[in-house]
Amino acid sequence: MKKYASFRWILLATGILAIIGLTGMNVYYLYRLHQSAIQSNKENKRHQLDELTAKVRNRFIEVPRGIWKLNSINLEDALVSHEPIPREFNNYLEKISEDSLYSGIYFEFSHIGSSQSPLRFAFSVKKDRLQPIGQFPQIVNDGIGLAKTRMKVFVNDYQFPTKTLFDTNRSMTITIFNTNDHSIIGYLCLPINNDYLIHDYLQPLLSRTFDPDTQKGLTVWVHNWVKNEVLASSNPRVAFDHKNVQLTVDFRGMFDNWNLKASYSNTPVLESSSTQFFKNLAVLSVGVLLLLGSMVFIFMTAQKERDLAERQAGFLANVTHELKTPISVMMAAGENLSDGRVRDPDRIMLYGRHIYDEAIRLRKMIDKLLDVARADADQLSVKPTIVHLDELLRKYIEQHHHYLTTAGYTVDIDIESKLPSVSLDPSSFETIIGNLIENAVKYSADDKYLGLRLYQGEKELLLDVEDHGIGIPPNAQKHVFDKFFRVENALTAQTKGHGLGLSIVQYLVEHNGGQINLTSQHNKGSIFTLHFPIIEQNNEPSGTIDGKSPVESETSQSYVIQE
Repeated sequence: MKKYASFRWILLATGILAIIGLTGMNVYYLYRLHQSAIQSNKENKRHQLDELTAKVRNRFIEVPRGIWKLNSINLEDALVSHEPIPREFNNYLEKISEDSLYSGIYFEFSHIGSSQSPLRFAFSVKKDRLQPIGQFPQIVNDGIGLAKTRMKVFVNDYQFPTKTLFDTNRSMTITIFNTNDHSIIGYLCLPINNDYLIHDYLQPLLSRTFDPDTQKGLTVWVHNWVKNEVLASSNPRVAFDHKNVQLTVDFRGMFDNWNLKASYSNTPVLESSSTQFFKNLAVLSVGVLLLLGSMVFIFMTAQKERDLAERQAGFLANVTHELKTPISVMMAAGENLSDGRVRDPDRIMLYGRHIYDEAIRLRKMIDKLLDVARADADQLSVKPTIVHLDELLRKYIEQHHHYLTTAGYTVDIDIESKLPSVSLDPSSFETIIGNLIENAVKYSADDKYLGLRLYQGEKELLLDVEDHGIGIPPNAQKHVFDKFFRVENALTAQTKGHGLGLSIVQYLVEHNGGQINLTSQHNKGSIFTLHFPIIEQNNEPSGTIDGKSPVESETSQSYVIQE
């Protein structure tokens, strides 16, 4: 049996580990799915920011694209020969001057390696043409100087007619090439109007692209990371905080000191993903708990069934032995009487008494077994009637007075006066009180005390059956009303019993509408308390019990019966 018990524990542990493993895999899968949704949302937001930077870049790239279409060689020839600038180039510059994005147009004509000083021009809006100028503004000098430095590196390998460079957000410089001889014709510098760029272009563009009403939870800022300054925002009501930034995108070759920063913590997609994740996690948790609970319940049920089977096997061996004992005594006494070997009248009476006592003992055992069988089938006959519990208790004590005093017990009885009636089956009460007193007598070897107290509670009568016996250990108290259960100790091993009495008591008490509680201290004794609901006085008939009028004392009765 122990071998199979160990096997059951191994199976339970294996099943629990399997459930935990599968649960872990499912949680990991749900987490990865949630993270995938977060990453997908992040990539989508990055794509949106990339699209916005592309729009800004296209806004600036229109100028070099227009220059591509011009004949840069004719431009170079005209500047060298001091002839008028080609009309098509001048018209294009005139178009640029109308764009509020730029605050001026400056052009420097230069041959790399030439000893000639560079020719500098500024576009005159009044005259609609480039005019020679002595000195450039510092912002133009910085932009062209940066372009010259950068172009020295790859001028010989460059294959395109223009190269655009940005001096952060200050200016845009377009280097114009002669692709035939890989020479630089000149530098067109356009200082950027930052006020227009930020307030009239970037801010409206952010508001249109990332409208707070349609892009809920998403906020995008144009941020100057060098000065830690917010230049524009898609939702000015949301304050900028570095801790909330989840995505940063550069302007790719433009505005080195600026970038786009985005926060999208509460977007509908993320909220939906998080809600679905936690819903799935909750459903999975409930399912796992139910599965684990079911496994543990099945295991505990199997353990209880095993324990019950063991107790039944022990009970069968015990009751078989106890049945054989009275039968053997009765057979031996009957054989002696039938053979005529016993002729002395006193001995004949003694043998007869033995046969009678063993027959009574055998009948009690059979009655108890029948009661258990009927209780299991819920067929135990219970017919409650309105009774006076004090009268039933007195009647029982009177009938068993000789038995208790012969056994040397001191019986302390305390009954309150004028107790109300209860609904109770008298035969059930006799079985209940008989089993409780029998238990008290069995397990009180040294201090032979039996206390019976009947008193009124708030809405019930309470009957205490107390002994000063061996008591019941705390770990066994919850099992004392189980069938076939007996506390394992030296005294119970020497005491005859089947573990059925208290289970029958509980069944009868509950089927009479009452309750039974146990208070016990190991090696100090036990108190079984019976609770029976009181019958309302206006519904109580002036009936009798067994044909006798109920007797009530004017005062509480307390007395001691002893040998």
